[in-house]
Amino acid sequence: MTASPSTPTTRRGLLRTGALTAAGAGAAMLGGPPAPAAAAPRPRGRRPGTSGVTLRWFGVNGWEIRTATQTVLIDPWITRFRTGMFSPSGIDPTTALRVDPATIDRYVTAADVILVGHGHFDHIPDVPYIAGKTDATVLGTASHGHALTALGMNPTQMNVVRGGEWLDFDSFSVSVHPALHSVVGKRRSVPFPGDLPVPAATAPHTIADLPDGGTLIYQITTHDGFSVFNMSTANFVTDTISGLRPDVAIVAVGGKDVHDYLGRLADAIGQPTAIVPTHWDDPDQPLTSPAADPRGQLAAFRDALPRYFPRSRLVVVDHLRTFTP
Repeated sequence: MTASPSTPTTRRGLLRTGALTAAGAGAAMLGGPPAPAAAAPRPRGRRPGTSGVTLRWFGVNGWEIRTATQTVLIDPWITRFRTGMFSPSGIDPTTALRVDPATIDRYVTAADVILVGHGHFDHIPDVPYIAGKTDATVLGTASHGHALTALGMNPTQMNVVRGGEWLDFDSFSVSVHPALHSVVGKRRSVPFPGDLPVPAATAPHTIADLPDGGTLIYQITTHDGFSVFNMSTANFVTDTISGLRPDVAIVAVGGKDVHDYLGRLADAIGQPTAIVPTHWDDPDQPLTSPAADPRGQLAAFRDALPRYFPRSRLVVVDHLRTFTP
């Protein structure tokens, strides 16, 4: 890819734009020349690109959300290491955890708040290092806090939340919503389930040592009313997000084993101006490579979206690319 990872998205920075096949919804892939796309409704009368917010994708559910003056990180997993997640033999639960400070430093320069969606290995191992270098406030469940402390984070940086909180920061607020992890397999079960009810006696050292620890959905709203919704995995509790009307919804792909996943989600959050898919790439591949869709989850999401979100524009962001809504 030729564009700088921090370069705001322009028409030259689009990999692919195409009209979705139903209801006039637009789709874009950030990184190459675009094709015409149907116009999407503009949030609260703003012109596109004037929200004062930028979003950059670090793969999986890693996001950097910048306002004019502050930076929010969500599940910032920059190190990436091979686990066999999409290999024929499947994920190796004995894979050792590791953190690569040099790689993190290359891409993460600031953070005021870090939001933890859930506690799995592809969401939290880099958080203690990032929190230490930035002095960020970290939001997550008590289980996430115990895991992060065991991984070396200063416990005074942890703000334990359970859902229902609405917290004001200098240039934005964060609302916290209880959620559920996606389910997989014959039993429709959560991978690496459970909690850490007390601080771990020893530091986690394999990916199986990090249970989900509870799942949270967040909505970030700037003080002038622009909102970004994020779900770290493809499941939710309808009542806890019903009535949210985000301008941008970062939505986890998948959910095929969750009843009416996209239909219920649309009923709950309405029709955002932009929907940005998350957690669809292959984490065994380098962050510097274009995101790969090994199981066709993004393709299925793209095909299904017009039925449920006919007034929303699909924007697919590639690794390290920036979207300015």
